[in-house]
Amino acid sequence: PFCSPSCSGAGIYNNGGTIAISNSIITKNKSYGIRQESGSLFLLDSEVSHHSGVPFSSEFGVVISGGSAELRRNAIHDNAKFGVAAFGGTLHLHDNSFFNNGSGAGEISAPVDFIHSGNIASGSGRRGFVVGGLLTDSKTWTSDLPYIIFSQSSVIVDQGAILAIDPGVIVKSEGTGGIVVRGTLKANGIQENRIIFTSL
Repeated sequence: PFCSPSCSGAGIYNNGGTIAISNSIITKNKSYGIRQESGSLFLLDSEVSHHSGVPFSSEFGVVISGGSAELRRNAIHDNAKFGVAAFGGTLHLHDNSFFNNGSGAGEISAPVDFIHSGNIASGSGRRGFVVGGLLTDSKTWTSDLPYIIFSQSSVIVDQGAILAIDPGVIVKSEGTGGIVVRGTLKANGIQENRIIFTSL
């Protein structure tokens, strides 16, 4: 078929292509503003908002399942669930503004190559990146918005894997969520810039 079920409700669906968007408005596209299965995406100085999911079941601004995506200086707001979600591939988020996203700024699967800095979050919804899943290789969490661990989806550091947490990072657990360590956890703050583990 021309459009598989996975692209239903997407304003823009990337299945192996190259997308570059700047100074644009992506709004009210049912389930997703942009959904990427593979390929590459660059989104700059744009607005992604008001994806309600009706009549579909997902309500995200941008969803990345594979490939690479870089989002810079965008306003991502008023999406019914998360502003951004990444379940595979590589995601770069820099200097974006997230506000009033129903479930939070972002949902990031632990194995995703996630590079981010300078993002801000305000308004309703979780003001941070919800993380969860099995980590089978080495990752570093860097200081930006808080990392939030869902009660139903802990972060599991598998045998042989290393999770390093940089100074200044804030990790918030929701309910019974937490970090389960079977491999190695390295969290070395400094006196002037401590790592904080707390609840939501």
